[in-house]
Amino acid sequence: MDKIRGLPREQKMFAVGGAMLLFVISLFLKWFGSFKGTEIDSWWIVLIVAIIGGGIFVAEALNVPPPVKWATIPVGTLATVLVFFWAFTHFIDGAELKFGAWLALISSLVGMIIAVTVWNQERT
Repeated sequence: MDKIRGLPREQKMFAVGGAMLLFVISLFLKWFGSFKGTEIDSWWIVLIVAIIGGGIFVAEALNVPPPVKWATIPVGTLATVLVFFWAFTHFIDGAELKFGAWLALISSLVGMIIAVTVWNQERT
């Protein structure tokens, strides 16, 4: 955890964006059996949430003003938490887990941890 805190703010934000990008890619891989992540109900909702969460952090890292007032670090952090929750619930619910499910779980967990770290540092 200390290694994460030692990174510059922009690198942490790019890491969150990268983790959300990996999560989006995992949706198009096999999750369990022969099913892909895109064959799970409500997959498109979490796709949008992951894009919003990663986009907010990358835009903030590049100092691009948000197009809407609500696009802030706390909203981006909430989006990454929701993505992790969705991936975790589908991960524990599945059988015959494949690479896509593992990639989704790990990338969403890493994204959530770094996003929460950034948010905590922003609050202090």
